[in-house]
Amino acid sequence: MDECAEERSGRPQRCMPEFVNAAFNATVLATHTCGSPAEEYCVQTGVTGVTQSCHLCDAAQPHLRHGAAFLTDYNSPADATWWQSRTMLAGVQHPTAVNLTLHLGWWLDLMI
Repeated sequence: MDECAEERSGRPQRCMPEFVNAAFNATVLATHTCGSPAEEYCVQTGVTGVTQSCHLCDAAQPHLRHGAAFLTDYNSPADATWWQSRTMLAGVQHPTAVNLTLHLGWWLDLMI
């Protein structure tokens, strides 16, 4: 029996399909990612953005890299991963834009 139909009558009913993350492990390209060369990035916190927490980003060291692939990987609280753009620390205003390209592959064909 179709789970989107009532069991006895077979009449259609509202159904909620299982969530599928179409982007999981999909290829992501970023025009700017920190770490090559190694650089410091700072997270600004607080209402005025004055407080900073600074860290090192280094693509050559697995535990310090934050590449675009981390945008679609499995993220767990025990092993947090994230993508990090290049820094604008010390007034550097370049890059002024970052492009992220997500390749959905066959999922895109399926959704059309």
